[in-house]
Amino acid sequence: MATVKRKRKVLTVDEKLKILELLDNNYSLAAIATKYDIGKSTVSDIKRDRQKLLDFKKETLDMGMHHQPKMMKLGTSAILDKAVYLWFKQKRMDGIPVTGPILCEKAVQLSKKLFGDNYKFVASEGWKWRFCNRHGIRNISSQGEKLSANYDAAVDFVPSFREFVRARNFPLDNIFNCDETGLYFRLLPEKALAASFEKHCQTAHSFYWKS
Repeated sequence: MATVKRKRKVLTVDEKLKILELLDNNYSLAAIATKYDIGKSTVSDIKRDRQKLLDFKKETLDMGMHHQPKMMKLGTSAILDKAVYLWFKQKRMDGIPVTGPILCEKAVQLSKKLFGDNYKFVASEGWKWRFCNRHGIRNISSQGEKLSANYDAAVDFVPSFREFVRARNFPLDNIFNCDETGLYFRLLPEKALAASFEKHCQTAHSFYWKS
């Protein structure tokens, strides 16, 4: 009697993650194989690939994708999304302000770097809105003394400045407080984008833009 060959079934990433949950709940390989109409060897392969699946799940969640792709392969738009978001997070962790136009310009640069100059990508206002919405990025004020003042540096400055004046015997009438003097050289933007993990849009005190 000829053996009936089972039709090959391709499981989605979401189904594989659910199988991992069943394994964690002590379901047998045979029970899971029957439930999903697959071979026990397939269940074993999924068990073996546990870390790859969990890493892929974390990667897609970090990109703001709350629905898993069917296959463990990201499309060009998802790859670009990941690259732009990682760049954005790094800049914000360094305290460097990122405005909407800067974000869009960098997205275009990364698209060419990843996929070549012939890859057609337009960082439109619609793209920027969807990108920020996916990642919980807000547009808030980056100015104000509360955010710009470096209190630790101020504490260290007082005794060192006092010693500086004493050592050079400067007369006190030659010392002025210029706290309210405007300085517009390399002026930081009044508004900048803040990541979801930031309570305030903090900026670096010494800022030199490098894309």
